Amino acid sequence: MKGIIKVVTVGGKTFFALICFMKFLRRYPNGQVYIIVPTLTLLDQWILSLQENLFLKHDQISEYSGEKKAMNTNLINVFVINTARTEITKTKNADRPNFLIVDECHRAASKENSKAIIGGLGA
Repeated sequence: MKGIIKVVTVGGKTFFALICFMKFLRRYPNGQVYIIVPTLTLLDQWILSLQENLFLKHDQISEYSGEKKAMNTNLINVFVINTARTEITKTKNADRPNFLIVDECHRAASKENSKAIIGGLGA
């Protein structure tokens, strides 16, 4: 299943995304979630939101940026888009379903950034 959801500013995008991927994980318990963000600040915000709202521990989330690269792929993987361009395909397991969230997707509209999104979709 593939689709795009557009939510207005202050419309609860993060909360909506958390609910969607929790439903995804109930349906596909061995699935993986990939979150692509444009900045380190948003990466940190997502990590905090995952910990506070889903009660995940820091070691249950893999972080990928120019400063951090996870040693292991986890259930939830958060990438800064520049790093995702080259690293996301290295973390994918073709046998596992995946759920992709692209935060601030309007900032991902370039030929180089499309590599991250295509890699995240497994296309």
